[in-house]
Amino acid sequence: MNDPHPGSSPDIATPDEVLATFTELMRSDKAAERLKAAEQLAKYHSLFSPREEAADLTQAASAVDAAVADILSRRDDHA
Repeated sequence: MNDPHPGSSPDIATPDEVLATFTELMRSDKAAERLKAAEQLAKYHSLFSPREEAADLTQAASAVDAAVADILSRRDDHA
């Protein structure tokens, strides 16, 4: 048999074996196994958005809130 990872231990799963196992578990009947396997595969395929994007959105929302508060404050001062 041709080993794709020469010198590796037969007791250690290859990356392809790990992905195949997660895929098999994701297609199983057990909901808990399916969810965990799907989560791990989604991480592998980078399907989750990076936290930096969420932080950027939070900063943008804060900036918008501050700008609106400033505009309302100036409007109240002129009234």
